[in-house]
Amino acid sequence: MESNVKCIIAGYTAAPADRAAARVYYDRIVQVPAARGLEFAWNGPQSPAQLHEALEFLPPTWQITLNDIPATFRTGVAQPSFGLASPDDAGRAAALRMLDDMRQTIVGLNDKAGRKVVLAAEIHCAPGFDQRTFTADADAFRRSLDSAATMPWDGCSVMVEHCDAYVPGQKPAKGFLPLETEIDVLAAMPGSPIKLSVNFGRSLVETHTPEGAMQHVRAGHASGLMRGFTFSGTAGERNVFGEAWADSHLPFNATRDPRYAEPASLMAPAHVREVMPYLDRCEFVAVKTNWPAARSDPEERAASVIDNFYTMLDAMNPQSARSPAHA
Repeated sequence: MESNVKCIIAGYTAAPADRAAARVYYDRIVQVPAARGLEFAWNGPQSPAQLHEALEFLPPTWQITLNDIPATFRTGVAQPSFGLASPDDAGRAAALRMLDDMRQTIVGLNDKAGRKVVLAAEIHCAPGFDQRTFTADADAFRRSLDSAATMPWDGCSVMVEHCDAYVPGQKPAKGFLPLETEIDVLAAMPGSPIKLSVNFGRSLVETHTPEGAMQHVRAGHASGLMRGFTFSGTAGERNVFGEAWADSHLPFNATRDPRYAEPASLMAPAHVREVMPYLDRCEFVAVKTNWPAARSDPEERAASVIDNFYTMLDAMNPQSARSPAHA
């Protein structure tokens, strides 16, 4: 993997909701010397204040990636027509307004930090989910991306993150457009700055097999568009994190410290080695893992995320000595 690819801890999924506990959690995570940044959620109107606060503890060389799926999901529940790929004009316009709010926050964060602190924004082709009143439309998505491409992003990369596509007879987590459709839309926009990111766990949710997820990895790479990649897991059976095939961000099924693994997970360290040859054009590679809700200790939650991060690094370069677990 190229040395300029940044290793990101997508830590927001395991972060405690309590503000004081979250600060303890992040104070541990930012001590990881091999990491180069954090992923945060775009949660809507409250996000600017939360993100500006994050700059207080972010190391001066680290960057941020932003993922808008939490706000997309929440808004879609209240407004099923909402989404950048919506065939409904009002729903698509609302999604473009949210995207511009996100963009303005990115500019503000860069200004406050005095540098290009936001590396990438990951966006999505809603509507979908398990309400099929409105479904994602490729032409509507292309028109939204045309608009997004003209927005001044202040040096931030913009990537369409593939989530599970709708599969008849299968309960969707997201139920958006197929990967091949997203690739076709992006490929039909020559010169566009908007690229693609792939999430191993979200591809597992769709395909139900690691080989299916690897097919997505290979397709993303073959397109020449893949610029971001996230390791995350799911399971084909109910587990302590939730239902089978949920987008629950399960840890690896084997980790440095066995306490921080989820044996049911279909994401194994061997998959990191399998994915590695396809990451040569990526700007970042992230690890996105969760921790059981009942286990609320912020130190333990941070330790679980850190251990999974080092598990990824070990698999990327097994010959290189890494820092001790939880160092």
